[in-house]
Amino acid sequence: MKKLLWAAGALIAIGVLAVAGYIGWFVHDFRGPGPLKAETAVVVPPGSPLGVAARELAHAGVIASRARFLKQIRYLTDSAPIQAGEYRFPAHVSPAAAYAMLVNGEVVRYALTIPEGWPAVKVHARLLAATELTGEIAVPDEGSVLPDTYSYTRGETRAAVLARMQAAMRKTLAALWSQRAPGLPLASPQDAVVLASIVEKETGKPSEYALVAGVYVNRLKRGMLLQADPTVIYPITRGCRSAGASGCRSCAPSTATTPMRAPACRSGRSPTRTGSAGRHPEAGADAGAVFRRGRQRRPCVRSDP
Repeated sequence: MKKLLWAAGALIAIGVLAVAGYIGWFVHDFRGPGPLKAETAVVVPPGSPLGVAARELAHAGVIASRARFLKQIRYLTDSAPIQAGEYRFPAHVSPAAAYAMLVNGEVVRYALTIPEGWPAVKVHARLLAATELTGEIAVPDEGSVLPDTYSYTRGETRAAVLARMQAAMRKTLAALWSQRAPGLPLASPQDAVVLASIVEKETGKPSEYALVAGVYVNRLKRGMLLQADPTVIYPITRGCRSAGASGCRSCAPSTATTPMRAPACRSGRSPTRTGSAGRHPEAGADAGAVFRRGRQRRPCVRSDP
């Protein structure tokens, strides 16, 4: 009887040790280095449940076993929901870290830069060239986009990114307009952006923005014509340096007479913008000079050629 009890106790002890060992391995396998040999990108489709994501991870070699990964999440985590998107997993990422990335939505973010001064056709071309984006968009209104660098994720729509660009422009323009100097001969924020884009096209030197803006503001106050070359050039090129230039395939040259071409624009103002005006921290930038009549050393708006 004693031998029987001793044998039973030994078996129980062995069983306990085996269970403890399995649990230790189970936890270490979840939290320790994974099998992935090199950084790998994995796309989790929108609306995917955890099982689908686990299948994608296993197929990419991020985890060794889909079934084990799901059990580890069930017993070792609070089973928080995951987020869809494109993920870039580093080499030997642990299953626990991979799951945390899915839960926290640490998706790959891409950057798209719109340089200051770009015409709408180039903004449109840049958005179309971003292959990670989806959907079609029309060419935006000239000057409606704030030049800046915007981040986006794979699968986001071009319309959504464009909407953010335009919202940023409206916000910036409203802030500058509220701080404008009194007595400016400008009826609306849009007039200021039109004049700012002309100033920038007239001179590419930031140090000259305030001077050129002052000249145009004085002409407007006196009811004179602007007599600005950019207002003649833009209707022909639509902001492109030459017909067929890179990013400007939709910008065909035009010889038609428009209100902008002629110095006969008796109001002295150009009826449209000649490019994208943006924020710039340097002194004397064009729209900043327009809003402040040459006051310097404050954030302002500019546009590049």
